[in-house]
Amino acid sequence: MRRLALSVALSSALLLGGCARSELHVLAYSERLDLAERESFAVLGTQLGHERCWGFGEPAAVISVLAPRYRPPETPPEVGTPAEAPGALGGLLAAAREELEARGYRLVEVGETPGVVALIAHSTVGERTSRVGLHLGGAVGEVYRPDWISLANEVDPQDEADPEELLRELFAIVPTRGSGEPD
Repeated sequence: MRRLALSVALSSALLLGGCARSELHVLAYSERLDLAERESFAVLGTQLGHERCWGFGEPAAVISVLAPRYRPPETPPEVGTPAEAPGALGGLLAAAREELEARGYRLVEVGETPGVVALIAHSTVGERTSRVGLHLGGAVGEVYRPDWISLANEVDPQDEADPEELLRELFAIVPTRGSGEPD
């Protein structure tokens, strides 16, 4: 039944189309990460090449604790807030938080371990968006993976694309908390 719900949600996401025609890719999907049973979340976006931070997200203190699982080698040690994120990343992190809260999840409290971490990836060619990724991870038993579910929405960088709309299309498969079904 879940596979059917995922298939329907992915088909719907492909039909939503924002400003530009997008192509959705399922890079990884494991039912082991039972999203609907998770309660809390954290959001994160890495920023390679930033002079001060390796990533931006919230809560920053929780993201700092998770750094060994997400921080690329030889990057600055700090975590910035979404408001400090460069370019479109801050808006993407805010959109991710909004989407998760609309589905009944709550932002993790400092000192807690998040039920799910939403890692947002934004790629550009020049100044234009070419890809937005959503990677959902967390602990399942003794195994922690940052990408139990990994999706990407790609567009031709020649087209005008709203990265937040591309991300919202990816969130179409995230179930409402407790329901097991996509919104």
